[in-house]
Amino acid sequence: MEPTYCDGDILLVEGLPYINISDIGVFVVNGDGYVKEYGGDRVKEVRKMEKIATLLISSYLAWLIADIKCKIHLKRIDRMNNEFMDKLRKVHDEFFYNINQKGKP
Repeated sequence: MEPTYCDGDILLVEGLPYINISDIGVFVVNGDGYVKEYGGDRVKEVRKMEKIATLLISSYLAWLIADIKCKIHLKRIDRMNNEFMDKLRKVHDEFFYNINQKGKP
């Protein structure tokens, strides 16, 4: 059976101040990103196979989402293009603007 998200998939995530139970999110542990389902006091694997799925996140995205919970909002992106990078820069700029204004995302 195929996993929900495969190694090498590119996922666009949005940083949120909270995440609800059963939401799928990206969780950063020791610098590694994991796509999991949030279960309240635990996270569940989002795979149909036993092996744990890890998402290798570029350092740019890892910095953007470090130490906050993120919910996946968009489908897989098969290739990066200029429009995607423009959106990513906008999210990045808004994120850090909010931190500078409020002290928290």
